[in-house]
Amino acid sequence: MGVNKESFLAQVATYICETYCNPDKSLKQIAIVFPTQRSIKIFQSAFLEAMQTRQPMFAPNCFSIEDFFQKLSNKQQAEADLQLITLYKLSHDETTTETLADFAGKGQTILSDFVEIDKELADVKNLFKNLYDIKAIEQFDPEIAKAFENQVANSDKFLKFFEKLPFYYEKLNDLLAEKGFCTQGQIYRHVATHQEEIIKDLPYEKVIFVGFYALSNAEKTFIQALQKKNLLDYIIDADQFYFNNNHEIYSSFDELKKIGIHFNENFLTDNYAHQNKQIFIHQVPLVVLQAKILPQLIEKYQNEALAIVPADESLLVSVLDNVDTLGKWNVTMRFPIKKTYEYQLVDTIFNILLLSQGESIRYKYLYPLLVNPVISLINDKIVDWRNINHAFCTKNNFIEILTTNIGDDDNRKKIIELLAELLYNSSSPTTFLYNIDLFLKTFNNYIKATNKYENGNIFSIIDVFANLRELTKEMNSIDMDSIRYLFDTNIAGYNLSIKTTARNPKDEVDVLWNHQLMGLLETRTLDFKNIVMLSVNEGVLPKKPVYDTFLPYDLRRFFKMPTFENNDKMYAYHFYRLLQRAENIHLLYLQTDAQSEKSRFIMQLEEELKDRENIKFFYQDIAFGDVQINNDDRELAIAKTGMVERNKKVDGESKREQVAIMDLLKDISYSQSSILEYLKCSMQFYLHKILDLSSKDINEDMDNALLGTIIHAYLEQQAKTDQFISIVNKSENRKALEEEVKKELLALAKNPKITEVVYQDADLSRGKNYLMIELAVKYICNYIHFLARQVKANPTYLSRISAAEQKIELKNNEFQLDDSTSIKLKGIIDRVDKVGESTYILDYKTGNCKNDSTCYNPKKEGEESELINKNKEKVFQLLFYAYLYYKANSRLADKSAIIALRYYRQMEFFLKQKIDKNSEDIIIDEALMEKFETELKRIFQEHILNPEENFTCTSDTQACKYCNYQLICGVSVTNNF
Repeated sequence: MGVNKESFLAQVATYICETYCNPDKSLKQIAIVFPTQRSIKIFQSAFLEAMQTRQPMFAPNCFSIEDFFQKLSNKQQAEADLQLITLYKLSHDETTTETLADFAGKGQTILSDFVEIDKELADVKNLFKNLYDIKAIEQFDPEIAKAFENQVANSDKFLKFFEKLPFYYEKLNDLLAEKGFCTQGQIYRHVATHQEEIIKDLPYEKVIFVGFYALSNAEKTFIQALQKKNLLDYIIDADQFYFNNNHEIYSSFDELKKIGIHFNENFLTDNYAHQNKQIFIHQVPLVVLQAKILPQLIEKYQNEALAIVPADESLLVSVLDNVDTLGKWNVTMRFPIKKTYEYQLVDTIFNILLLSQGESIRYKYLYPLLVNPVISLINDKIVDWRNINHAFCTKNNFIEILTTNIGDDDNRKKIIELLAELLYNSSSPTTFLYNIDLFLKTFNNYIKATNKYENGNIFSIIDVFANLRELTKEMNSIDMDSIRYLFDTNIAGYNLSIKTTARNPKDEVDVLWNHQLMGLLETRTLDFKNIVMLSVNEGVLPKKPVYDTFLPYDLRRFFKMPTFENNDKMYAYHFYRLLQRAENIHLLYLQTDAQSEKSRFIMQLEEELKDRENIKFFYQDIAFGDVQINNDDRELAIAKTGMVERNKKVDGESKREQVAIMDLLKDISYSQSSILEYLKCSMQFYLHKILDLSSKDINEDMDNALLGTIIHAYLEQQAKTDQFISIVNKSENRKALEEEVKKELLALAKNPKITEVVYQDADLSRGKNYLMIELAVKYICNYIHFLARQVKANPTYLSRISAAEQKIELKNNEFQLDDSTSIKLKGIIDRVDKVGESTYILDYKTGNCKNDSTCYNPKKEGEESELINKNKEKVFQLLFYAYLYYKANSRLADKSAIIALRYYRQMEFFLKQKIDKNSEDIIIDEALMEKFETELKRIFQEHILNPEENFTCTSDTQACKYCNYQLICGVSVTNNF
């Protein structure tokens, strides 16, 4: 297809043909400047069509604005990394320990400010003097100075830093010039300040600027000089509805008028006033639904020009997944290589080298490497690491594991050995760069020879490391953190060009295809009849400006440098310009919570165009029911009437056999936690209890569950050996008490029978493990001080402990649902106390425990009963243990309480019930136990053992964040949900 003759660029092409194509002149004497390279490609296609009926001529010179200014300056722009390293060397001296990685954030901000200062032609000397004076005043405001502490340590350095900025600016430009380079800002300043000489030697009779909106002061100065010499043709793309009313979105044009720039207004449209437009505004509750709804939205535009414009460019992958089958799409949005498995492989290698110490590498660092799909090209049958009996791995173990099942393939063995050498013997950055280059090149040659993989991304990474080796020659010394920083900044400039979603790989990309997927800034000068824009939310469009700058707002205003207002105006112009020639416009915005709102741009459209007869607004709130979900996206539900395979021992051998799910449900020994697990998410219960999928994994770092296990083991040990009396007597010497407790805890942490993790190689004196041990010491010492206070009030308090970690299991028809069904119940009671003739059941908790956590409302019945409720788990736990004790001992426990170890003062939270607006401790009696039993039976009959109730996923996706099975269920747990 060709370019739409009504489009802006097609009209420009026709205009240039009619105006500048004279028999006695060559178009080579014309320069046309565009905002983007993409604009050039579309224009050239339109120009070719416009010239078909004319005499052949050389095509005009076309430039992007950056290329045009660089050509005029005759200077070469330095790579960003070279600028950063040069600046780092300027600021670095022998007294500082700041690495390049440490300096990078501050350095990038300085470089960005320098470029803006030059492009806006600011008076360098006066600007830096004013900046210093401002900061000298600010140091007397502690709140302002405190915000700067991350970059400078004290007020002396605070001022010294700003005092040296002029030196950095001047010296940086000098050093780059010595190497034949300069910054982009210097290119623009040179063109503006040498305009007379440049224009005198300009090889063009006319310079045509096409579709520009916001210009820097350097650009304005140069085109002003072109205007004076009658060399400028400035073509604007705007709509009269706003242009003639001096609307604020066109304020940049007003600024150009003030400096004498004459606009070519032949291309002004009047579409907002006369063209029929349909604007569909869709409110969407979830991010993913925007992409899911696309096939339905664009179905009627299959044969017309259509652009999908995600304001949030992170939606690219989701959009591609949903438009991939809808014909040919030209994808101009770039997919960052940082999102690929190849980058993740290198990133994991960096993590291993920066985080591991010694000859052993932690399992959790190696695991992401081994499960990376790129590594599966070497060995797709890597053994399950959970079979390894330790959490750390040596070089020999690593090679042995990775070479499993690859036979005598010497090429793959060589790659594995090089990978091991890279991980275990990269003692210095120089060695690392050598090792990773050798590994990547060998690996690349292997996959290229075996045709296993498209290796373009690996080649790009090899190219980046080659650049790094050259860059590091500029440094006297460099550390691994800095190497990683340089790698990340370099790789950010590499993108995977998706180009097309055409199914046939032989289809070449045509920039004129009907369907385009692009970012908003890529739409500059382009037009589409139909537009679908996603995430049109405030904060996304316009984007929240993130100014990493040392130049305050007022200083920027005074020196006529861009501020956040310029950012908003720029996005407003591009938004309105894109819509001005469109006929069908779909704007989707998220309404996920009270904080998310539609963009001000939508509200402006509604207000300004509401009375236009030619423009119609339509509104739709998109819900799940509006989206046709594929079979792969259906709700996960498992029927209880089915069968599953389970291991069964027959004659000493383990064999797989089919077992009815209902039979398994009746055979399980139910603890209070497994009942709550079912109530919270029956799918999690199914995966855990029915399929018997173990969620355990090798983990050399303690987590909250392990913390609780160690604390329980300690308290059980003290209670069983009557050590509480001895250790409570030491409570007055807190330091000695903590040392003794810590010694015991470290021994328990190393005991695999208690922790189920082998820690013989782990370092418990640093990192997360150290913090967890310290936290356990604090909790236990809190409890010992609590016991000491109790003993002081009642010397016989400790003698009341009668049992610790008491295991109880009800079976043999002790819990009967009906005449044919009995259920096994089990539990471990942390502590049983005898207080005179009364019995107390106590349960230790390391987590939070609010005052109402153990309080229930006895008036609630049935489905709303708080005796068994997933939101009242502590109430259920205390009643469950009381019930087990009652059934096992044929006697009642009088009271039941939580001991919250994280607190210091109040630790005992007894089971309470609400009486009107108050609550009081209750004495457990037979009536309460009978009521609890009735509720427990109802839960089993109506839910757990109900064959008509399927196993389903919870609707509370926040809970899925902490579930070990979330990848199986496929539940998304991002903050967008």
